[in-house]
Amino acid sequence: MIVKELKYPIYIKKLEALLLRLPPTHIKRKEISEEIAKQLAGFKGEQSLDYYLSFLPENHLILHDLRLKFKQHHFQIDTLILTFSFFLILEVKNLSGRLIFDHHNQQLIRKLNDIEEVFPDPLLQAKRQKYQMVEWLRKNKFKNIPFEEVVVITNSSSHIEATPSDLMQTRIIRNTYIIEKVKELQATFKDEELYLKRDLLKLSQALINNHEAKDIDVLQKFNILESELIKGVQCVECNNIPMKHHLGKWNCSNCENISKDAHLKTIKDFQLLSDLPLTNRRLRDMLFLQSKSISKKYLVSLKLHHTGTTRDRVYHFHNNEA
Repeated sequence: MIVKELKYPIYIKKLEALLLRLPPTHIKRKEISEEIAKQLAGFKGEQSLDYYLSFLPENHLILHDLRLKFKQHHFQIDTLILTFSFFLILEVKNLSGRLIFDHHNQQLIRKLNDIEEVFPDPLLQAKRQKYQMVEWLRKNKFKNIPFEEVVVITNSSSHIEATPSDLMQTRIIRNTYIIEKVKELQATFKDEELYLKRDLLKLSQALINNHEAKDIDVLQKFNILESELIKGVQCVECNNIPMKHHLGKWNCSNCENISKDAHLKTIKDFQLLSDLPLTNRRLRDMLFLQSKSISKKYLVSLKLHHTGTTRDRVYHFHNNEA
């Protein structure tokens, strides 16, 4: 049973909003496009697991994309499976090409189209997550339990090699083998039911309550100023920017589409890209509006928490509302 679902990452939403708002000739467009492709591949790889995980019994609790604090830092687990007798960490990789797991040198080598890339050893990453997870359980006074970790390859076209070769049979698997792997572990730990159902539910809720989503400032990451972004309302039909405001509606000069609420997408884009609060002046600048009263009407319709007097009122909302 999935108790923490996989959601479309806010980081990808931010990257997509950033790419949309950059001029066509901007020097960072290629870098950002590549980052979106990389992040989407990872997300789709994790997403593909749900089909196979759906065959697990209901008493197996599944948590996706879990990020917890450990000492002064955070650690992230792609997928965690909780059972009565063991816990399983899945480190998910959606990589194509020839994948060489060089455990002796703690690296993963990917060869594709005559290009060789070196990545950190994902099995070592999973082992580190296991250690941190065990310490997190201890610190939060949860019962110790056997922990296992595997690397799951979700790309069906990849060719997998591992050194030593027996490592692949036990710790590196394809997503199609997940159910069999869980059954193997169940057979291994069948006499060690250390958690009751209520214990698992209590732990899963504690994990969800302590999850802290990573919030990346993409403007800062790519060294881009807000002044470099394209402002104006985007047409939802043809993506043209800007739409013009006339008699309470937004009109597209490119495809002649008319919309009453096209401005909402623009507000969401800018709230994803900046944590600055909204003011009447900032909204007018964002939407290319001249009228203070129309801008105020739109601000009020958002029903946001606000501070300050009418003249210098500031409207607040977090990026997870965007």
